[in-house]
Amino acid sequence: MNERTHHAERPEELERLGFSHGDEYRLLRDEVMQRIRNIHQMELLSAIGVGFVYSWLILHTKDISLSYVWFAGPTVILFCALSCLLNTIEMWRIGLYLQGIEAVVFAADDKLNGWEHEQRHSKKQRFLIVTHLVVSLLYWVLALGVTTAASIVLSRV
Repeated sequence: MNERTHHAERPEELERLGFSHGDEYRLLRDEVMQRIRNIHQMELLSAIGVGFVYSWLILHTKDISLSYVWFAGPTVILFCALSCLLNTIEMWRIGLYLQGIEAVVFAADDKLNGWEHEQRHSKKQRFLIVTHLVVSLLYWVLALGVTTAASIVLSRV
């Protein structure tokens, strides 16, 4: 074990510490599920945040002297979309690593390859994943477009 970082450097050290492939797999699957919840929460919070921003701006229109303040809505959307993108990229990376664990754990089983292998190698699953990704992307692009258009119109009123 590396004394400075307290991390195991070899698989044997992990086993000595009572940490198995199964433990790591479960922890990483839990992280993926938490990231999925974060994405859904971010979608909800972005809608609430934009509603709050525009409500406040409309109620205080007379007090606003800088027109770029109206672009706070698209900024909220942009940051939320970036957060979701980063979560999605990290889930993809974790999924690739989980595939490696599955290759080791399920090596002797001809019928069971593991969840991540199934997700990446099944045409139906790949289609569903890509469809979900495209719909999510369209959601964020539409939200950004609508809030930008609303900001342009409202800033001129």
